[in-house]
Amino acid sequence: MTENGGDKIPFTFRIQKVIDALRDGVTFTRYYHVKEIPEKLANRLIAKLRKKGKLGYKEGGLLLEYERSKLYKRYNKIGSRILNVASGMDGLPQSIFGKENVTMLSRESDRYFRPYDQYTHGIQRSPKVDADMHKIPFENKSFSTVLFNGIQDFDAGLLSEASRVLKSGGYFIMTARGINGVGVNFEKKVEQFGFRLRENNTGVLLRSIVLEKL
Repeated sequence: MTENGGDKIPFTFRIQKVIDALRDGVTFTRYYHVKEIPEKLANRLIAKLRKKGKLGYKEGGLLLEYERSKLYKRYNKIGSRILNVASGMDGLPQSIFGKENVTMLSRESDRYFRPYDQYTHGIQRSPKVDADMHKIPFENKSFSTVLFNGIQDFDAGLLSEASRVLKSGGYFIMTARGINGVGVNFEKKVEQFGFRLRENNTGVLLRSIVLEKL
């Protein structure tokens, strides 16, 4: 229970404390999980990373968002229907694909999103479904792209559901920090779910895996 007697706030929403401490960090609150990062800003962050070998929390988050936005733009097809699983408060896909094209799937209650509206300008208020990513409540072949920001080595339940709701030729795009990876047999394993490995890349900070539905 919280001090106010309500339900315990999930870990992902403890970032509110970070945001509160960064009210003067206009750049961070303006862009993080909200909209595309300017290339000029990203280049400054990359230069700093190469010079010092590390970035602070805010800076690293912004650079990850920049790399993720570039990846998403490569797979942005006009009129595509996008499902963002385990989306939390992630508003970046709406910025790239269009708010009307993205459905968010998360177990987090809407009431946890409200404190963030002042920072994210309501972008996370696009259609959201309260459901488990291992039991996606949509019909077969409903989406052109499924997004998951959090690579896991081999989650059979998620792969099965992503494959089911994707159209043929659609993409399952997984992203995470570059330290994450997948096992050596990952490519063979995903074939049993009707996928082929299209990309397996490590950028400046971002690790990305793109699977294509056969």
